[in-house]
Amino acid sequence: MNERGAFWSLMVGLVIGVARMVSDFSFPAPLCMETDTRPFIVSQVHYMYFAAFLFWITGVVALIVSLATPPDEKFQVSKE
Repeated sequence: MNERGAFWSLMVGLVIGVARMVSDFSFPAPLCMETDTRPFIVSQVHYMYFAAFLFWITGVVALIVSLATPPDEKFQVSKE
């Protein structure tokens, strides 16, 4: 992983995680006998499944960005 891959995976994870957190706070759980009108991601996806999904998404983003960008020159191994 290079610096760009780490940075962009951090940014993607932050945006997705904050979006889920804002959704959780914006749509409180309904009381008993009320219909659940919250979005699917809040009402049906458990937070631990979402955390696992977020883990894999950030790992894939880090891998793709790291492979798509050149490595930093100061960390390259010299062939002397």
